[in-house]
Amino acid sequence: MAHKRGRLRIVGGHVRLVALPNRHVHSRGVHMKSRCLAFIAAAAPVFVLKVGAQSPETRMFAEAAPSVVRVEAGLGSGSGFFVGDNTTIATNSHVVAEAETVSVYVTPTHRVPARVIVRDDARDLAILQIPSEGCDSCRPLPLADDSVLVIGLPVVVMGYPLGQPLTITRGIVATLRSGALLTDAAINAGNSGGPILSASGSVVAIATFSDPDPRGGVSAGLGGAVLASGLRPLLVEARAAIRPWHDSTSLPILPVDEYAPSLLASIADTASPVAYDRLSGIDIGPFTVRVSTPLSHEVLELETGRRVASNRRRRESAAGVPIQDRYNALVSVHDWMAYVGNEHMPVVQIIVEPNSSETFMSAFARGFTKAAFGTAGPATIKFDGDVRGVILRRNGEIVTSLRGGHTPEPVNVDNEWFSFWDVADMGIYIYSPSAFRPNPDGSVPSLELDVRDLKSPTKVRKQKLDDAVVARVWNDFASYYQALKQPFAAFSFTRKCAAVDRGMGATETVCEDIVGPAK
Repeated sequence: MAHKRGRLRIVGGHVRLVALPNRHVHSRGVHMKSRCLAFIAAAAPVFVLKVGAQSPETRMFAEAAPSVVRVEAGLGSGSGFFVGDNTTIATNSHVVAEAETVSVYVTPTHRVPARVIVRDDARDLAILQIPSEGCDSCRPLPLADDSVLVIGLPVVVMGYPLGQPLTITRGIVATLRSGALLTDAAINAGNSGGPILSASGSVVAIATFSDPDPRGGVSAGLGGAVLASGLRPLLVEARAAIRPWHDSTSLPILPVDEYAPSLLASIADTASPVAYDRLSGIDIGPFTVRVSTPLSHEVLELETGRRVASNRRRRESAAGVPIQDRYNALVSVHDWMAYVGNEHMPVVQIIVEPNSSETFMSAFARGFTKAAFGTAGPATIKFDGDVRGVILRRNGEIVTSLRGGHTPEPVNVDNEWFSFWDVADMGIYIYSPSAFRPNPDGSVPSLELDVRDLKSPTKVRKQKLDDAVVARVWNDFASYYQALKQPFAAFSFTRKCAAVDRGMGATETVCEDIVGPAK
């Protein structure tokens, strides 16, 4: 039985598992919806909410909000809060576990780098540090003593669940355990590491886990939290390890304005899928790279819908189903995306997937068996690569991603043709379109990928993206920037075709796109 949904196919001599849509994905204990697009939605900028009448919860929200942050760690995210001073942040250990990079949204529009100072995996706690210039206005929250905790104590949970802005939920302490408590205040994915506060505004616990409803991924009942007293010995250890850190860098954040769905759909409806062929299947040794934009995603979804829906439409027509009730690929995609992510965020995704192939010993043994007995058993397949990190360089300079990291891809398939039991990481990295913008003279910038491979840790695999790929990606955002009344210089494309002699009197017409300077 395959534990991963998908089907096997051979691409360029490699056996690849083609994934089917998954409803939900878990990453380092953080429940996320969708495969790639959820990583964008989960990282969407947060917005300040206006508070109304002064209920106790409203007062607590207003007072504690400047102290609660969003923690970005690779492809996962969680919450945290300032403790001790305005450079020290407490969160859960699982939020930052194994992340390539860690950063913090100290305000909805200000993201700064962070580093892990100390972790306690047994208690699931971690202390982070941000630069001293990171947030002058942020203030620490006080930690409560365990003596204030009683069953029935009113509490609130603050954090950034489910990709939402700063959120507050309320409840009571349902029960107490050694070093932990349970509460009926809602704790959802993204709340991990956020503070649980008493009415006095002191932190009594750190939100850590919930029991999600399998039908929707949201909290179905009680949630768990580590008591705040567990932070005290960790803070002592952290203070001994912290060194001055000065860095005024403000990291890029995801854009606020989306690509208008109606505009995107109208462009995609007349675009040719063939124009996007070069954005996928980019070979980097043991890896295959795919570059995706909102427009390319929409075009491919439409094309898929057209192909798979043709039989369905014929059946609906024969059955007399009203036109407004018939299958529509875009409606289905949009309904699905309402749950799994935001396909209209104007960003570029670079996805690096490990190839897979038959092992040498498997091929040798099957060849021998075939020659000796006329039959051969199933091929043993393994991943050829294992992503450990990806860097994008523009004209030699590193481009900071909006978000990115690597995540495991386990495959367990056994049938009469293949035996494929392996796990390797794929990389998903999200960039601003500005990385693909023309050079000042209108020429195409040089964009190069550096991929680190766990199977060859001392070797960095490099691949320059074709000019046509870079230009196609940039041009996909023309309508987006024009809708915002921003100047946009698009690259020009010239189609050049020539007859190529294939021998034996056969010829083949081969075409390529020649990129001209942006105007």
